[in-house]
Amino acid sequence: MLIVSIDSSTQNLVMALIGSGSVFAKGSVKGQMRHSENILPLFQRLMKMAGKKTQHLDQIAVGVVGRVFYGAACRACFCKRVGNDALYSNFTRV
Repeated sequence: MLIVSIDSSTQNLVMALIGSGSVFAKGSVKGQMRHSENILPLFQRLMKMAGKKTQHLDQIAVGVVGRVFYGAACRACFCKRVGNDALYSNFTRV
């Protein structure tokens, strides 16, 4: 099982890839308040570090309460995009 865990409720963006009792990769972008610009590149970097592909992703864990609505919207958009990629990557498009 592979889970990506995201916290963007503060000025720091923090992300980890975890599963089976192990941390495969973790990283953060500190103090920039540009989560919408950094969330996908951070995810891609961690997936590469862990040697995993989006298709391996089983769950996305995010906080649903934040001090700023924008952070919650950023996490929701990320979940939708990455979740769709993981879901539809196993299907052949015609």
